This record gives sequence, structure tokens and C-alpha cells, in this order.
Amino acid sequence: MMFGAAMIIGLLLAGAILLGLLWALASYNGLVAARMECTEAFAQVLLRLRQRNELMPALVETARGHMRHERETLEGVSVAVQEAAALGQALSGQTVEASGVQKLQQAEAGVSGAVGRLLAISEAYPELRASPTMVRISEELRFAENQVAVARQAYNAQVHRYSGLRTTLPQTLLSKSLGFGDAPFFETATQPAPQPQPQQPQRMGPMRA
Repeated sequence: MMFGAAMIIGLLLAGAILLGLLWALASYNGLVAARMECTEAFAQVLLRLRQRNELMPALVETARGHMRHERETLEGVSVAVQEAAALGQALSGQTVEASGVQKLQQAEAGVSGAVGRLLAISEAYPELRASPTMVRISEELRFAENQVAVARQAYNAQVHRYSGLRTTLPQTLLSKSLGFGDAPFFETATQPAPQPQPQQPQRMGPMRA
């Protein structure tokens, strides 16, 4: 009797250990997959930001033809875009880390601020805002900004999912012991694209008899 009871207890313990190992393996694989999805989603954010920033030189050159006395503002956009592009290239292919995402947010905030100043000044140049080239660039920028917003939302959704996996019990015990760090949200606000200035109809002079 005692031998039979001991065997049953041993089998139960072995089954519990096996189930624990299977749970740990499944949880580990789930955390790895979720972290990889965050990395892939962040790569899409970098791609969309790069495509958006590649339009900025055309914006600057178009504005330069009408805003020759705004050299500092135009150079500010170019410098901000170059810094953001260099940082995005450095982060490409890397695992998502809080420090890298924070630096990218600051760089993109610099781009938004510089473009915002340019757009504010462009209000005083109706010929610029009504030019066909500016209208085309405005449309391309609006599309690019929408793509950035979609990619950012998708990334943040993956971060939310990953954070839920690594912070809920009992997975949090496993994630902490195996070094699954936090993945930061990406909250940089992008700058709205310039709106084209509608053409004003020419007024006719008074009719003379």
C-alpha cells in the first residue's frame, strides 16, 4: 500500500513538474514572439518616418524660391531632418530599447518644431502656398503623415500586448528572471502637412459705359 501511494505521489509530482516546464516553455516563446513583433512594428515606424523625412528637402527647396530671407528657418528644417534621419538609421535593425526610442522621439519633435515654424512663416507667402509644386508636396506629406500615424499606432498596440504578457502573473516571474525588459511607447506627434492656399478669383474692374 505504502509503495503504491508513493508511486502515485511521485507520478503526480512528475506530472506537475512536466506541466510547469511546458508552461514555462510556452510563456517564454510567447514573450519572445511578442518582443519580436514590437521590434518589427518599430521597424515600420522607422520606415514611415524615413519616407516622410525624404520629402522635406523638396519642401525646403520649394519654400526657398519664395522665402529667400528666411534662411535660418529653412536651414533649421534641414538640420533637424538630417539628425532624425541619422538616428533612425542607427536604430534600424536593433532591438527596441527605451533610450533609443526616447532619442528618436526628441529628434522627431525637433523636425515637427522646425517644420511648424516654416509653415507658420509660409502663411505670409500666398504665392508659395498656391504654387503647384507646393500643392503636390502638401498632398504627399499628408499621405506620409497618415502612414506614420498608422505605423505608430500599430507599434504601440504591440507594446501594449507585450507589456501585458510580461507584467501579469505568473508570467511576470518568468519575464523578470529571463531579462525581458520594458518596451516604450512611441508618442511623437508629427507635424501636419501644409495646406495649399486656394486660388483667389481675380476681381474685375468696374464696367465703363
